[in-house]
Amino acid sequence: MAQTIGGFQDVNPEDEHDIEQFSDEEPPPIKDSPPFQYFLIRQDVELEINFLERSLKGKTEIMIHALDSSTLQEIAIDARQCKIDTDKITVQKMRNGQPIGPPSAAPATYVDSYGLLDQPNLYRWNAKHASIRKIRLRPLIRTRQTDLPAEDRKFAGCTPVDGSLRVKIKNDEQSSNHRIIVRKPSANSASAFMDGKSDDEMSYVISIPFETKDIRDGLQFVGVEPGDMRYPHAYTRHSYEPGTACCLFPCIDDHGSLGDWKISIKCPRTLGDVLHQPLVTQRQTTGNGSAEDQSAENSAVEHILSEEDKLLEMTVVCSGLLTDEIIDPNDDRKKVMTFESEKATSVHKIGFAVGPFEHVDLFSDFRTEEDDEKLGASALKIHGYCLPRRADWVRNTCVALATAADYLSLTFSGYPYDSYKLCFVEDLVEDTLPLYSFSFVSTRLLYSERIIDTEVDVTRKLVHSLATQWSGACVIPNTRRDRWVTTGIAYYMTDLFMKKLCGNNEYRFRIKVAADKLVEMDINRPSLYDLGQYLHVGDFEREFMDLKAPLVLFILDKRIVKATSGSHNLTQILSRLFTKAKIEGDNVITTKSFRKLCEKTSKYSLDTFWEQWVYGSGCPRIQVTHRFNKKRLCVEMTISQVQSPEDVARKEMQPSDFLRAIKEKQYGVVPGPVQALFTGPITIRIHEADGTPYEHIVEIREDTAQKRMVKFDIPYNTKYKRLKRRREKKQASAGAAAEAAAAGSDEGFIYCLGDTINTPADMERFRAEEYNEATEKQMDAESYEWLRVDTDFEWLCSMKVGMAHYMFVSQLQQDRDIVAQEDTLLYIQRESPHPVASTVLARTLMDIKYFYGIRTMAAELLKYQCNDAMGMRGMVQLEMAFRDMFCIPGSNTPKPNDFTDKRQYLVQCAIPESLSQVRDKNGKCPLRIKRFILDLLRLNNNSQNDFNDDFYVAKLITSVANTLIPSKMQQTMSFSFDDDEVDHEREEEKLKEEALEEINRHLRRDEWSHSYQNVWTIAGLDAKQRLMKAGVIPVDGLDFVKYLQDATYDDVRIKCWAALVDLGFMIEPVIFKLFMYCLSTDRSPYVRDRLMKILCEGLATIAFGEYAKPKTQTTAAHGTDPAIKGDPDLDMADADDDGLVVVNNEATERAHEEQRKLAQRKKDLPLALAALKKEMESTYADVERELQRAVWKAIDSPALGHAERITLLELCVTMFDEADRWIITLQYPKRWKVTRNVYRHNSSSLLVNFKSYYRTKPLNPEPLAIPPQPPTPAPSEPKRPLIVARSSSIKVSRPSISATSAGGTSATAAPSSEKPSIAVTVPSHADSIVASPAAATPKPQIERKNTLSISTSSSNKSAKRPRDKLQDAALAGTPAPKRPKVEKTPKSAVGTPSKRSRIVTIKHPSLRETLKKVMGSDRKGHQGIKVGSLSSSKATSSSVAAPSPPPMSSIQAKPARKPLPMGPAGSPSPATTNGGARVPLPDGKSSAPAPAPPPRPKIMLKLKRPDPPP
Repeated sequence: MAQTIGGFQDVNPEDEHDIEQFSDEEPPPIKDSPPFQYFLIRQDVELEINFLERSLKGKTEIMIHALDSSTLQEIAIDARQCKIDTDKITVQKMRNGQPIGPPSAAPATYVDSYGLLDQPNLYRWNAKHASIRKIRLRPLIRTRQTDLPAEDRKFAGCTPVDGSLRVKIKNDEQSSNHRIIVRKPSANSASAFMDGKSDDEMSYVISIPFETKDIRDGLQFVGVEPGDMRYPHAYTRHSYEPGTACCLFPCIDDHGSLGDWKISIKCPRTLGDVLHQPLVTQRQTTGNGSAEDQSAENSAVEHILSEEDKLLEMTVVCSGLLTDEIIDPNDDRKKVMTFESEKATSVHKIGFAVGPFEHVDLFSDFRTEEDDEKLGASALKIHGYCLPRRADWVRNTCVALATAADYLSLTFSGYPYDSYKLCFVEDLVEDTLPLYSFSFVSTRLLYSERIIDTEVDVTRKLVHSLATQWSGACVIPNTRRDRWVTTGIAYYMTDLFMKKLCGNNEYRFRIKVAADKLVEMDINRPSLYDLGQYLHVGDFEREFMDLKAPLVLFILDKRIVKATSGSHNLTQILSRLFTKAKIEGDNVITTKSFRKLCEKTSKYSLDTFWEQWVYGSGCPRIQVTHRFNKKRLCVEMTISQVQSPEDVARKEMQPSDFLRAIKEKQYGVVPGPVQALFTGPITIRIHEADGTPYEHIVEIREDTAQKRMVKFDIPYNTKYKRLKRRREKKQASAGAAAEAAAAGSDEGFIYCLGDTINTPADMERFRAEEYNEATEKQMDAESYEWLRVDTDFEWLCSMKVGMAHYMFVSQLQQDRDIVAQEDTLLYIQRESPHPVASTVLARTLMDIKYFYGIRTMAAELLKYQCNDAMGMRGMVQLEMAFRDMFCIPGSNTPKPNDFTDKRQYLVQCAIPESLSQVRDKNGKCPLRIKRFILDLLRLNNNSQNDFNDDFYVAKLITSVANTLIPSKMQQTMSFSFDDDEVDHEREEEKLKEEALEEINRHLRRDEWSHSYQNVWTIAGLDAKQRLMKAGVIPVDGLDFVKYLQDATYDDVRIKCWAALVDLGFMIEPVIFKLFMYCLSTDRSPYVRDRLMKILCEGLATIAFGEYAKPKTQTTAAHGTDPAIKGDPDLDMADADDDGLVVVNNEATERAHEEQRKLAQRKKDLPLALAALKKEMESTYADVERELQRAVWKAIDSPALGHAERITLLELCVTMFDEADRWIITLQYPKRWKVTRNVYRHNSSSLLVNFKSYYRTKPLNPEPLAIPPQPPTPAPSEPKRPLIVARSSSIKVSRPSISATSAGGTSATAAPSSEKPSIAVTVPSHADSIVASPAAATPKPQIERKNTLSISTSSSNKSAKRPRDKLQDAALAGTPAPKRPKVEKTPKSAVGTPSKRSRIVTIKHPSLRETLKKVMGSDRKGHQGIKVGSLSSSKATSSSVAAPSPPPMSSIQAKPARKPLPMGPAGSPSPATTNGGARVPLPDGKSSAPAPAPPPRPKIMLKLKRPDPPP
């Protein structure tokens, strides 16, 4: 019977298991184990950190309470990559908080599940066995199918992730039926944690000593490796799924297990003590020092500290309150800092960092006196910790945190903890990582006061980490599916503060951009409710939740405000939620409870809203048509939705989406249901003839779901003709409108936007154009100015309103809503270029009263208004706009930089970027634009600017590269001998050289004058990458390889690898080996994470056929297939045919078909995966073996964590075909010989000599099985010699061993000096081989011979074919039959001593135990392979059909097959002389062989002698 030990299932050898049940199918999922009947009360942890050894050691005490002490037999605790001395584990029993006797030792077992990450020593696996190794890692990959709710854990128990440490508990107490009541334990005494009426409620305190070395996950060390000159520090790493926290110390790794924590961390006192580098004065006092100090100093000799750095104080930053800090009484070079939690929390929210951190006060200097008086004692204290010499950057980066903390405390509820800490560390994968009253922040976010480009985005990230303390740390989700609630609330709170900080326009513009992005992304994605259980799949799932969850809460707030007429909103609901959690302790939230809270507060039913936006997926795509009915005086409006899968075109995969598609397929991510019709209220605003807006609220109901269309009749209020609003009237009233707008009047806003470029001179310079008379008449005939649908922004949708273009222009110039203005620009982007549209965009760009986001968007759209029909009007307007605003009047020389007005600075960055993408009819950037942008880079002057211009210069470098790249639309070929054309080409070539020189100059300049985060180098490398890919400059990988040194900035190295992969260097063996080496050994997890994504993008380009088929690329570039070159169907015509070319339509059709197939790969993942494997086999067949070795070596790297290793295995399965067998190496049994000398040195002593050897013969040889005599064709024929069929055996040679492969080739083993071994080929589809022990032990029979040939086949052999007459006649008169020789020595082997061959059959009694030890234990729910005896059975004769394959319950050797009869001197037999066809046999039957049975998996045994003992 199977039992579960350490999360794995142990299978008894007596059980019968059949391998065939898992042969062709995936192994069944591992079932969830039931909850354990106890829960966490408190845990104390003592840690000591060793930086030089990069290890941890300490002790932990876990206090748990049993739900039923009489049935509790063992306690499961999570622990990974730890070394635990189970003999020193003690258990202290407690009743009602009082100890019962002294602590006693408890029997315990510990099986480290991280041992599955390593390849077994006896397995010979390679890259083609990645799927087998992935099956082996299933206990580490799996997640629970159903979550145990976090609420009421005191009645439900806990669910450890694998329970690898099992502590036995012996209880004699009887069960009690009383219900316990648990309360929070006191900080001073653990006896107050229960208030029960019964006296037999038991709790246990388990003390576990541990040591953690070779850390893969859970802790990151920085600055301790050779060559790493950064300040040494260490910090914890975290994940969204359980399994990472238990890598540091034993714990109950469960999100719902909340308890109190006390953490004591011992570390060196100073930085000199960390690296064992004492001060000079200490060296003089103590002499040369101890041997330990000298060895440690020699190991860290590359990192020599200055005397000032040696005195830097080491600090521990941890979750909770600092309660004690003392000097270690045993070693004055160490200190101990103790922290305790204020509230119960899970182990995933506990984190700490140790390093020479400086403390930065982030609350005293950032609050005014009014704020201090208003908040009083409730003012939040914010502490910052950073590495030395970065305090000023921390103050500038966190300048808005104090204001954010005050806003969130006053708006929602008081801060739930005493203080808030931020620690800035290196190599953090995420930008921010919020924990319990504590957050890790990457040093990449730090910026000085002169940097203005990143301040908004960085501030939003920091505020979000602060808001997570309310929603995420204090209020936690009940299950994984409820994570969207806490995530959405945290981002919603963040956006509200950013609205206060940056204004309403910034807030609505950001929401609109995010909504448009969501509409494009939310296709075939899980619902928001189901998305929580897939967050462990990848970062892309988390990013999608971060995008959608706050948007759903945004429109929820709009619905509640409208339903309650503004009396309630979401902010009030959240304030009640946090207040209740702070006072009553009800800190668990569910999707249903959040909905009930919203409904209770607003008195508004949210059933439909929840079904569509929470439990459903997708976004509505709305199309609106309208018509004015003069008779009924109403606007007839039709609203239809087309978001069904059949209506939405399948989106092509981008290389960045390839990893997501692979992982979602492997993890079984199911898309959510798409609503055929989204329902709810929608607001329609019609600006009628007199300019007055009238709002109408209509309801889209469910009864129209089948038609997906609804019609409304909107009443019309104006009873007279439309007022004429011509340009002359607009210009006349512009001044009065501006004055009214300045006075605060709403009426004055009508003509205050887009009133630039009005004078004739300006219109001539900008080539502006107004509407013609026909359009003016059409405008006068309209009954309303424009209309808007969803004015209140209650829908996350794609809206297309069928209005005339002049209505959109009126909406852009007269509507104050930023969303309406962006809708107009999106309409202009969809439509074809028009002179009036170009003029409107230019006026929008020049008008500073517009929001800067609208102005930059107008600049981006002007590049599309450039063609020959319009005279490159958009290019002229962009150039004129930049000259008027940022150049010296009357010249192209730019003014000195002045970034005081950030809005103008962002416009200044947007115009050159848009200009660089302008293309003429030949697909090239005009020469004057190239010269203009190059001069901007050359003449850039930042001497008088108070702010840094590094980002501006980087954008100019990118723009210069854009001007040199021709458009892909260039397909024409022309020949010109005009002198002007030749001069033009020379000028372009000269300009290209100047541009490249300018790019290289900034690259060299950045080497000695570093820009902010080397943005110049990154921009220059990106420019070279795109120029090489476009064919503008020769491809040279050395331009990027020289930046791949470890000392280079991380983002620069990442950019170089991305460039090499994008240019097709990844599959080069040398580059690929280096890439995989960096991926698997880099010290930074941030770099490894980015390189993993780059690897997936490179595989995507191969799967999509970008580099695999140059013929297809040429076809795409020129429209013809190179294969048709020289085709007689394609020929140049005569001179009378005007030089026309006749193209072979058939070849062109083939080329188009290839293009369609390549395009289909980007839409269908199975096609892309199949194409990837095909390309690896065909195109890269010569280097495939090297690629496999490089990938497999990277997988075995000790620096990779389990998540990184699993991702590499998944990619390996994607790249290479799966093997159907592998070799297992087993050792010979070891024996000893004892001899004694005849002569004794002393009569009282005896000298005995022990000598080891390996037994290679079975103790009890089995007799050979003789097959039955084959039938004779006629009685008159003489007796034929009997061929004794040898039983299945293992043929061992001395002194060499060779194995026959599946293909028939022989692989010779090492010389005789190597250890003998047994090699077993196991079918790859057998899941239970990986972790299940064998159910029976095979008994191999060994035959001594010069070859090793083992195979499995049926023991039943078909009857032999009778000989023909010619052969029988030749055998007449032969002597009596003799036993044929098994093997003959070749005559050609002259001088080779002949050996007498013997057949020896022996048994292997210890093979059962050996196989059981090698194959390990299987997981729960799996069955193992029963390996039977190796003895051969008797062959049965059958002359009709081939025998059926034997069952896989035994391992049998296949007897040698007798060759077909041949004529004299090797001539073919008569049976095959009939023209090559077989002649019927004498019995009338055809001699065609019977159909062969299906191939069976082979198991090969290779005996290997272990190394002798020293």
